[in-house]
Amino acid sequence: MASRLVLASSSSSSSSSHVSLLDPRTLRRALRRSASKETPLVIKDAFTHIGSSWLSDLVASAENTHVEVLLRENNHTSSFVAPFMEALGEIAHASDHDSSVLIVEEDLLANAPAHVQDAARLPKEICAENKLDQLPPSLRPGTCVLFGGAGSRSSLHADAFGWVGWNYLVEGEKTWTFIPHDAFPADEVCVRVPPAAWAGDNTSIGAGWQTAVDAYAEWSADGTSFTARGGTQEHARAVEEAIQNHGITVHQSEGELVIIPPECFHQVYHHTATVAIAGQYADNTNWPIVCRHVGRWVGMPALEQVVGEQQAAEWTPERLAEVAITTTNM
Repeated sequence: MASRLVLASSSSSSSSSHVSLLDPRTLRRALRRSASKETPLVIKDAFTHIGSSWLSDLVASAENTHVEVLLRENNHTSSFVAPFMEALGEIAHASDHDSSVLIVEEDLLANAPAHVQDAARLPKEICAENKLDQLPPSLRPGTCVLFGGAGSRSSLHADAFGWVGWNYLVEGEKTWTFIPHDAFPADEVCVRVPPAAWAGDNTSIGAGWQTAVDAYAEWSADGTSFTARGGTQEHARAVEEAIQNHGITVHQSEGELVIIPPECFHQVYHHTATVAIAGQYADNTNWPIVCRHVGRWVGMPALEQVVGEQQAAEWTPERLAEVAITTTNM
């Protein structure tokens, strides 16, 4: 069973929405619906100060650095450290579906000039106040820069913490597959993975889900669809059926921002060499989801049972982190 590539649509009744940052009323409604209904959202006009000069300045600031490179071959991913400019050469000229190259780095933007960092900040129209910024520094996710070669892709996963993910495409073409969290038995098909930002930290208070199944493992002969492979046959079949019955496929073009709903499974495929920036946020709309996620992970019934923004407001980011960390370390 192959999942068809359909632009911004789904085989089920739900689909993604397209809105503009310049239409704030529609944008607010769409963001709230996306967070509550596990519906991806595509936003136009979001990062008006990012263009070719921004990218040139970013690359120039990083040309003498080393980066971690992710190499995927035969559904196996390995990593190695290489000079940044050498890795960019591999992405531009030596990446394809069967042997792909991907860079995912927070330090590139963190060490970039101030005007490069400022242009990459998520617009206030999308998130006026990011509650994740009020967490202890060791728990705050940063903004990543991603350079992907043709044929590269992420794992099929759902993010930790119940946050909202975002991904802005500076250059290239990508396709996303989204699957609602309850569309297949995640506890059987996946392993739980704390965010990379918390690696080596015993105080992680949430974890994502990741599966060995690759939804983009094999192209069809006519180049219009993919077949999932990887993991066990039962796991691959469960993912295929979930995509067929509930999946939403979104095509992302240059200048578009994709919003990733909380705890929604997703995987992205790079059709060309790409450049993107990505991050996470939590606001009043999805803070109840964050509270319940943390409560389930650390075993706190009071957090697991949070319903609505009013109850969630009692759990400030500082209080949530302090109590959850204390519970984890007991």
